[in-house]
Amino acid sequence: MNTRPAAHLPEFRGCIAAALRGFSNCGSAMQTGEMTILPQFSLLAGFTPMQQLGYCFIFTVALIWVIASFVVQEIVSSGIPPFVLTYFCNSMFVMYLPVSELGHFFKRLRDEHKSLKAMKEGDADDARLLGEGGAEPPDGGGEADAAGADVAAPYTRMETARAALAICPIWFSAQYMFNLSLSKTSVTANTILSSLATLFTFLLSVAVLRERFTLRKLLGVGLCILGTALVTVRDSDSEAGGSRDTGVGDLLCLASALFYGVYTVSIRKLLPDDNRISTALFFGYVGLFNAVLLFPLVLAMQEWGGVDLAQLPVHALRLTFLKGLFDNVLSDYLWARAVLLVGP
Repeated sequence: MNTRPAAHLPEFRGCIAAALRGFSNCGSAMQTGEMTILPQFSLLAGFTPMQQLGYCFIFTVALIWVIASFVVQEIVSSGIPPFVLTYFCNSMFVMYLPVSELGHFFKRLRDEHKSLKAMKEGDADDARLLGEGGAEPPDGGGEADAAGADVAAPYTRMETARAALAICPIWFSAQYMFNLSLSKTSVTANTILSSLATLFTFLLSVAVLRERFTLRKLLGVGLCILGTALVTVRDSDSEAGGSRDTGVGDLLCLASALFYGVYTVSIRKLLPDDNRISTALFFGYVGLFNAVLLFPLVLAMQEWGGVDLAQLPVHALRLTFLKGLFDNVLSDYLWARAVLLVGP
């Protein structure tokens, strides 16, 4: 376990400075009247606006994850076990449920208002046509009905809940192993090894989703593997004189990356249509299932695991709330949206 979190402060400040410079560059690129989101970035020039938005989400999520890694080390070193930390943060997804319900409520009001307005306009048109000579109104309703029939209905609450129940343990496992690994290895190694999730996601996408295999994707996976190998060799060389069990930490990172890949592909497999899914409702159910199903394990840790929840440091609890709000509630929502916009 890391007992000297202050040693990472220079690296943390450097990360913040680099992030601010990156956002400044993005802001200058977005000040344009064109329809593309990041038109000055040549790498995104061939993508649709929605795909560009998805890649912006991915960049934001990556930034949040790196910063959150330092926060997790601080929280764990303050006395909060990784399991309890993961439970609290993932349970915060439940705040999406009232947000989703409010969204549905206002959507129903808006739809009812549009329907009443359309009915009034239709009655006025009928009266005008009859007054001009009793002509029948043009039959355009059939085309409208056919167009409406082509739009698939949103996923039901039951379909969304089933997908959330299937993904909940996968997501918790990925998060728990990630948080646990940070107590045994460096943030640098953790960040780079966790990027191996791209390899697992790619392989699972080809095998499960039948995604097309391209040379560009193969090159990206190859570079990912090369970086992973270099970090593993470095940690193996430094483990003999180091104070951490970096080998175990690296294995936990790899296991977490595997579960991240399974989680990413599972979202696309279980909920393939972005236009039908309520992402807020989905994550709300994930938080609800996490809070209810894993609560007995937290009580067991309280009774027999030597964890006194009443004595947890207030400072660490505040950091846990902020970590859950940004690293879980916000970043995972953006990540799921990015998966649905650009694919796994």
